[in-house]
Amino acid sequence: MVGFKLINDGFKKVFSGEHAWLTHIALFAICGICSVITTIFQETAKTKMTPDFGLALFGAILVFILYLYLTGYNLAFMHKSFYDEETGLPDIDEKPLIVFSKVLPLLITWIFYFIAAILLSAFVKILIIPVIILLLIISPFVSFVFVAFSKEYSAKGLFNIALPFKYFVPTLSSIVIQGLCFIPLWILAIIPAVLVVMLLNIAGVKTNSGIPAYFVAMIGAYISFIIQMLWNYSLVQIFRDKLEDKQ
Repeated sequence: MVGFKLINDGFKKVFSGEHAWLTHIALFAICGICSVITTIFQETAKTKMTPDFGLALFGAILVFILYLYLTGYNLAFMHKSFYDEETGLPDIDEKPLIVFSKVLPLLITWIFYFIAAILLSAFVKILIIPVIILLLIISPFVSFVFVAFSKEYSAKGLFNIALPFKYFVPTLSSIVIQGLCFIPLWILAIIPAVLVVMLLNIAGVKTNSGIPAYFVAMIGAYISFIIQMLWNYSLVQIFRDKLEDKQ
């Protein structure tokens, strides 16, 4: 099962459950903090100002921890997506950090595989273009490694570098179709941020700096995270349909 129905089912999963609105407020806040701090760093770099080292370090550490949390949260959401009886989003608690600690060895291993491939192509220059093309093609199928992990939070058998190639043929058509279905979703997702910018401009408020810029960045970060969860929900369902019996 692929297509817009899968996206619709994902929306139901993301926006259902007890206290769903409270969970979304918390996610908006987490995404917002990350986007605001990142925006401040970008503005500081543009103006070539020298930031307070202590504040900059605190901000960098906070963003790093929150990104780890959101990564673990996505994995926890994928775990729930395997089970139809599990409604709504995971709770906002310490569990995503625990999940991240479990996936860390697997994540480091796959990052190492990518770095090793890039370094190999750097030494053997004739391989640069083929390796880059290969990495771009295979990257979406590496995601299934982490989908498989999320089912039971187990990395057993998932360090095999050949896995994405094993996943390629059974899931290629589904990935392409689902990816095309997400294009209009991304277009629609841009509309809220554009409307906010338009309204602020009509009101005579500049949106390229200060609080308006932070607000627009917060909206963009939250919407991007929601779409990422919808995509991950789609990957889980494709995995269940095409790969689960072959594991």
